[in-house]
Amino acid sequence: MTNISVGKSLPRVEGAAKVTGAMRYTADIIRPGNLWGKILHSPLPHARILHIDTSKATALPGVKAVITGADVAPRLVGATIRDLPVLARERVRYSGEDVAAVAAVDQNTAEEAVHLIEVEYEELPAVFDPLQAIKAESPLLHPDYDAYIGSRVTGLKNVQSTIRKEKGDFEKGLVESDFVFENVFRTQMVHQAYIEPYACTVEVDLQGRCSGLGNGPGLFQASPRTSRVSRIARRRYHGLSKYDGWIVWCKRFSFLRTRCLSFV
Repeated sequence: MTNISVGKSLPRVEGAAKVTGAMRYTADIIRPGNLWGKILHSPLPHARILHIDTSKATALPGVKAVITGADVAPRLVGATIRDLPVLARERVRYSGEDVAAVAAVDQNTAEEAVHLIEVEYEELPAVFDPLQAIKAESPLLHPDYDAYIGSRVTGLKNVQSTIRKEKGDFEKGLVESDFVFENVFRTQMVHQAYIEPYACTVEVDLQGRCSGLGNGPGLFQASPRTSRVSRIARRRYHGLSKYDGWIVWCKRFSFLRTRCLSFV
C-alpha cells in the first residue's frame, strides 16, 4: 500500500480556486436572456392578507411577471412537516414570510417592482415567547395542522415537531447524584452567517424541460420535492448543484427552485 493518507495534511481539491476567487458559485452563473427574481416579504409577524395590488409592479417596464399565492399551486412544503406555502395565502405567520415575487430583465428593475406591490394587511395578535405560544389562550397559527403531511405532534399547541433522546436511567442518576441543580437557560437567536447567499437559476428549454441550479446540500431530496410542488413531471425536471460557499442545515431545505419554477 503506497498511498497512505492517515496523519497527513491533504490539500482540498478545490482549495486553490476558492482562495484565488476563481471559483464560480451559483450566484455567479448568468445565462443568456437571464431574468432576475425578487421576493416581497411580510413586515408583520402575524396578519391576514386582505388585498394585494400588483398593477403598478406589472406596469413597470422590464417586468416580465408578478405572482402571489393565488398564482401558485396550493401545495405546502417543509422539512419535517409540510406546513409552508410557496407564497403566503390568506395569512402571514412570521416576519419575512414570502408574499409575492417578481421576475424582471435586471436586478434593479426587479427590486423596484417589489416595492411597487401594495399589500393590505389586517394585523393579528402575535406571540414571541415559545412557552407562551403553547398556552391555550395563544392564537392558533395552523388550524389545519392535523391535515398536514409529516411528523406531527399531538397534545401540544403551536408546536411544529419534537425531538426526544434518551440514554441511561434518568431517575437513578438523580438519586445517586451528590448535587442536583435545576434552572432555566435562555439564549438569543443565532444564525450560521454563511458568506454565500441563497441563489438559484431555473432554465426551461423549448421542449418544456426544466433544470434548476441551486446551492446547498440535499439535491436528491430537492428534485422530487420541487417537481411535486411545481406540478412539473419528475422526468421533465433536472436538479443541479454547484460548489457551496458553506454547507449548513438551514440551506439544505431552501425552496428557491420551487419559487422560481412558479413563474413557469
